[in-house]
Amino acid sequence: MESKEVVEMAWGMCNNQPFLWVVRPGSILGSDGIETLPNEVSTIVSERGYIVKRAQQIEVLRHPAVGGFCSQCGWNSTLESNVKGTPLICRPFKASRRAVKRLIVNKEGAEMKKASLTSGGSSYNALDEFVKYLKTK
Repeated sequence: MESKEVVEMAWGMCNNQPFLWVVRPGSILGSDGIETLPNEVSTIVSERGYIVKRAQQIEVLRHPAVGGFCSQCGWNSTLESNVKGTPLICRPFKASRRAVKRLIVNKEGAEMKKASLTSGGSSYNALDEFVKYLKTK
């Protein structure tokens, strides 16, 4: 992501709800991390949000105050968001992430999700096996 995009995202997020923004080192072109963000971003964010380098993503998604998740569409982020039932805004930054996005937003992805969650589907079966295992302990 380029610095210009970071400023635009900051403006967009600050116009509505409080937010937590995780900016990993190396995710902004020409930047080592949040210390080198443009001053404009720090000023905008300080009004309504908080920027950190790392966060326990599952814990954040589990929190009842979270109303949505803007993600770069990595596989783990996508799965964790779906498992927690958190609405997802897809913003892929790498070519491989576009495939994950297609699985989320296209009809094919919706059909795959439905099939995996119904009786006999892979997710359904995995959960069923896990419950059976827990009952034996």
